[in-house]
Amino acid sequence: QAQIRLQASSLLSRLRLQSCLFAPAAMAPKKAEKRRESKGGAQPAAKKAKAEAKPKVDPNIAGVIDAVERASDLPEGCRKMLLACIPHCFGAPGEARHECQEDTIRIIGEVIKGVETALQNAVDDESTKVADTEASKAGLQQALTEAEAAAAAAVETSLAKTTTLAEAAKAVQAAKAALQGAEDAQRAGDAKLIQDKHSKAALEQGIEADLRAITEGQGEPEQHFQALLPLLSGLGLDESLMSALPSTCKKKAADRGSFDAMVLEQLSTRLREQAASLTKAIEEGAPAAQARASAVKEAQAELSGATEARNEAAGDLEAAQAGQRAATEGVKAAREKLASFEPEYLKATQARNEKVAELESFRLYNIGCFDQLRVPGPDKVADGGA
Repeated sequence: QAQIRLQASSLLSRLRLQSCLFAPAAMAPKKAEKRRESKGGAQPAAKKAKAEAKPKVDPNIAGVIDAVERASDLPEGCRKMLLACIPHCFGAPGEARHECQEDTIRIIGEVIKGVETALQNAVDDESTKVADTEASKAGLQQALTEAEAAAAAAVETSLAKTTTLAEAAKAVQAAKAALQGAEDAQRAGDAKLIQDKHSKAALEQGIEADLRAITEGQGEPEQHFQALLPLLSGLGLDESLMSALPSTCKKKAADRGSFDAMVLEQLSTRLREQAASLTKAIEEGAPAAQARASAVKEAQAELSGATEARNEAAGDLEAAQAGQRAATEGVKAAREKLASFEPEYLKATQARNEKVAELESFRLYNIGCFDQLRVPGPDKVADGGA
């Protein structure tokens, strides 16, 4: 800038000196004209001629002036000197320009190039901001894509956990049905065994207590006989024995004869045979009863495991649904961030586009004007030149 200012100052001085050298020839007609005006009163005609000779401004020069005025980093004094030089430099045809005019044009070209560079730098700066903004937008878009993928995966997980829970619930129902079947089989299978055990216990009680008391003549015979009556129905005694039992049992031991002894003996034998038969049935039914009990136990274990699996599946589904809700919120937040970022992106691109348009306009108009004046055609001479 200091160098440009010094060069412009030197060239301006030379241009002013050149203007002074050509001034007398230009001024003489005007002085003579004034003297004629004072003598002959030709002042209105002179004013008319001056008005008609008023130079027109070349629009290309206006473009160069606008370009130099936009050199914000140029010192004000230097800018003014260059602006003053523009009409003098571009007012003459290329082949008629003085060396100092060509030097000044070169400096003006450098100044315009500097303005173009500054505009290009502004475009680059805004482009960098747009690139950074686009990178941020891409990151937000990627975050949204990932959030949507996570949400989709969460939905799939929830569906899978729902299916698992439904299957676990079915397994629980199946286990309950199996346990119910095992318990029913146990009750049905154990019913006779239980009855046999009760019957055996009753027979043993009758033999040891009531039959012994009757045989030995202890206690009240009638009472002991009544206690034995329920046990007699399943013994298969013949009618004669059944008919003789009441009277035999009610007699005192001393009053009984050989027939009575035979009756009591047969009764004791049949009672003991029946007890032995029941003992055998109980022993033979024990393995099946044990198997049924084991089946019930296994069914209970199956139900317990199925219930635990169902509870675990319910917990997994709850966690999956919570994850799905969180993933949905994540998608919502990502979309909101991307939407709120859009104005910033548009602002950055708009600023970049404005700088690009400004640079293109400067190149087309200002630089175009400078190029037209720098190397004009053979008949192109600015009307406002010195």
